[in-house]
Amino acid sequence: MTVYLFSANFYEYTIELANELANLCNVVLSLPENRISEKHKHLINKNVTFEPFKLVDYKSIRDNFAMFYGIAKIIRKHNPDVIHIQSHGLKNFWWLLPFTRGKILVNTIHDPSTHSGDVVSAPNPWNNSMINRFTDKVIVHGEILKKETVYNFGFSEHCVTVIPHGHLGLYKAWRNETYPKEQCLFLFFGRIWPYKGLNYFIEAANLLSEENKNARFVIAGKGEDIEKYTSRILHPEQFEIRNKRITEEEIDELFQKAFCTVLPYTDATQSGVIPIAYSYKVLVIASAVGALPEVVENNVSGILVPPKDARSLYEKMKWSLENTTAINGLTENAFALTSSKLSWKTIAALTIKVYASK
Repeated sequence: MTVYLFSANFYEYTIELANELANLCNVVLSLPENRISEKHKHLINKNVTFEPFKLVDYKSIRDNFAMFYGIAKIIRKHNPDVIHIQSHGLKNFWWLLPFTRGKILVNTIHDPSTHSGDVVSAPNPWNNSMINRFTDKVIVHGEILKKETVYNFGFSEHCVTVIPHGHLGLYKAWRNETYPKEQCLFLFFGRIWPYKGLNYFIEAANLLSEENKNARFVIAGKGEDIEKYTSRILHPEQFEIRNKRITEEEIDELFQKAFCTVLPYTDATQSGVIPIAYSYKVLVIASAVGALPEVVENNVSGILVPPKDARSLYEKMKWSLENTTAINGLTENAFALTSSKLSWKTIAALTIKVYASK
């Protein structure tokens, strides 16, 4: 079996999947050469056939045609049995549908519902509708996401398979320096949009900083105007703000240092932050929304709190500082998942079954 694995994003995720799938079948991997680093290329297993493409995300008909023509040439060259795309491929991926005939088209849908306030990741209705029409099988990362996918896109339940989001310890490959873990450092990491609940993190942090001057809080990521959030901070000397795109090297640094990562989401599908935290033995405190409770088992692999409840968030953050032994147990349990349920070997085996299923 030959699988063509295509992704315009989710680089670390897709590399991990490709590397493990290559132990089970022939894998041809396409990632945008103008968006990935030399380190990314170096991390691709030698058993994977790497066929990069140049991503065009602007309105040039000529350049877009050249991009899709190049991708079509890759498909015709390798004649895969399976074409596996991430999140509907990319804008206008439907142009390539004629080249998918006679092949199994698999689509991993990471976010079947639009997040509140996220104006960057809005779906492309026409492209998605066309891709869905020709999709044979769908992979999602949670049971609740399966229900959303069936409801939102009209797939039959038989077509949709739940496979966990694999761990993301791959960021350790970017390590330039080793940092000690800071036992009072709380990290808010990722894109800053309303659904991420940064205001609840700041409110909880304000309560904690009033009584614990050793507590530190890092906000790392970009999105909407950060000033409307930072203006609410009562003790800025206890906060570090990195309002920018966080590099892979910085991700490794932050998760080495962090004691706890906080996900106070108001709504969610799933999160790539959790599998990073698990890989680094960082405590996860997350809102019980979307598929997050399917990954974070309360008081077993992490801590769940009600959404939009800064008081509960503060209480759990405070409790975590006072119960080190219990927290160590949670992070060890979470880390154990990276070699079992969330291991890429397990995920590749489940993915191969999707390809082969009738």
